[in-house]
Amino acid sequence: MTIAICDDEKAVRRYIRGLIEKRCADAEIVEFSNGVELLAYVNADKGQVDILFLDISFESELDGIETAKLLRQKQSDESAMAVLPVLIFVTAFAHRMPEAFPVHAFQFLVKPIDPAAFDAVFEQAVKEYYALDELRRSREQKLLIRSNGSTVGVALQDIYYIESEGRKSIVVQRDRRSAYYKKTEELAQELGGGFYRVHRSFLVNMAHIRSYTRTQIVLDNGAAIPMSKYQYAGFVQAYISFLSEGGV
Repeated sequence: MTIAICDDEKAVRRYIRGLIEKRCADAEIVEFSNGVELLAYVNADKGQVDILFLDISFESELDGIETAKLLRQKQSDESAMAVLPVLIFVTAFAHRMPEAFPVHAFQFLVKPIDPAAFDAVFEQAVKEYYALDELRRSREQKLLIRSNGSTVGVALQDIYYIESEGRKSIVVQRDRRSAYYKKTEELAQELGGGFYRVHRSFLVNMAHIRSYTRTQIVLDNGAAIPMSKYQYAGFVQAYISFLSEGGV
């Protein structure tokens, strides 16, 4: 587990580090004094940040809110199924907390940090991390497709949707379409909760949904998938559940 602390006060960083080390001695802890340093670390692909303690206010034009937006945007651009760090804002300005909702903050800690409050938030964050780690591993699963005498593994996260075409299913990725000789209803059971059969001929990857209405779903590659009126209610429930479990 990698835990990042981003705060322009060295004393605060040391204090948070000490609290973490008492509760999770084997965690890798990295420190940053501003958002620019944090983003440089992430952009250099030096590793996954699993839990992030981020100050809201820096003495620079790039504050914590903007840093979080850029971090979320980078990961969203790279993969619609990226697992984001558990984000905990640390602030002396409680009135700025509502600004954090668009960047999916997990929790808040108000300075000066109370050790008991830290314990409660950190325990929740670690549980969330393990839940997201399980999700990350599930996303590494592959669908094995036999084509032209060879078997190819397609990562589930790379599948946008699957379309029924006669006796075969067409697996659609960003830049290719592959024929798979198995029925769509069978694939729906095999692929699990990240996919939903919105129409008798279409199975969509919910991580790639951009928007939806009662009649169609638009994916983030621009594809428009028809929505069956008989599947709409069940889809909405499944999609809400998917999002609540950290699906995007």
